[in-house]
Amino acid sequence: MSFTEERVGCFLIGLSRLRSDLESHNRSYWDQLVFSLKDSIAQDIVKLQNYVDPSTAALTKQPVTIEEVGGIWYYSWKNIKGCTRGNK
Repeated sequence: MSFTEERVGCFLIGLSRLRSDLESHNRSYWDQLVFSLKDSIAQDIVKLQNYVDPSTAALTKQPVTIEEVGGIWYYSWKNIKGCTRGNK
């Protein structure tokens, strides 16, 4: 009697098919998990890039007029006030 067989009373039950099915399901589960995590990471990267690119462009743009300087101050203050209240 090998480790792939189990004796129950006078019956000898083969477990190799059960073992291979369990291993197959386990592989399938991990493959789906990896796929899901990769997809989630890719979506997060796109969201982050969509935030970083315009933000970097806005930060590197130099204000030219007094109105632009005032506008920058206004929007910065508005964002700071919104964050302290928990509003975004």
